[in-house]
Amino acid sequence: TAATVGMWLFCFYVGCFWGAAVLHSTEFLAYTGAAIGGVGAGLCWTAQGVYFTQASEAYFGECQISRSDATSKLASVFAFSILISETSFDALSTLCVEVFGVHWVVIFATYLILAVLATIAMTILIEYPAEHDESSVSYQITSAFRLLIADSRMKYLIFFNMAYGLAGAFLNSFVSGEVLPVALNNPNSSFVGLLVAIHGIVAALGSLVFGRLAARTGKIPILVVGSLAFAAVALPFLVFPNYQHWSW
Repeated sequence: TAATVGMWLFCFYVGCFWGAAVLHSTEFLAYTGAAIGGVGAGLCWTAQGVYFTQASEAYFGECQISRSDATSKLASVFAFSILISETSFDALSTLCVEVFGVHWVVIFATYLILAVLATIAMTILIEYPAEHDESSVSYQITSAFRLLIADSRMKYLIFFNMAYGLAGAFLNSFVSGEVLPVALNNPNSSFVGLLVAIHGIVAALGSLVFGRLAARTGKIPILVVGSLAFAAVALPFLVFPNYQHWSW
């Protein structure tokens, strides 16, 4: 239920981009869509975590492999699937705008329809038996806080999440919104999709590679490498701070 509600809020988030493209007014819709999309993300991602745990338990029980191996394998497959899908649609937007001259209104309308269809398709997911009322929205919303209290290791993962959040926000807002149009002399921002697609395809391939490595080395080295990569996002700006002279 929480995942489905989160998905519907994501649909509204995509719809705000369509509305901004139609009305040629982005500020109010951008803030509104971002706020509602954030609520949707909180619901959907938390519910995904619960569902993923249930799926890992079922996979572990059926395949007779270690719980760690089951989690690592499913995590790499899940990450690859979601990232390759995201990358495909990101690249498609650039292709449609630059090559075929499709207007952003049409692109956002198409993506909104696809988001609605994906949300409706959520109804065919396997329902795992609920334990301790895990199916309730309130349980899923508060599960992250309860895990933080119950497991002393969780507080250290907050810094990894902070690194991800800061790097992601920096790329999606400043780099995509400010640097890319100037560096590529592309005020229409049509290459944003391509830039995000490059990020996505590397992440998708990396998820498969690091998923296999994690089974051998453990997850800590992978987390450290990932955090260093997030820190390296700022490196080009430290070396060449004047992005007005940047190019591809």
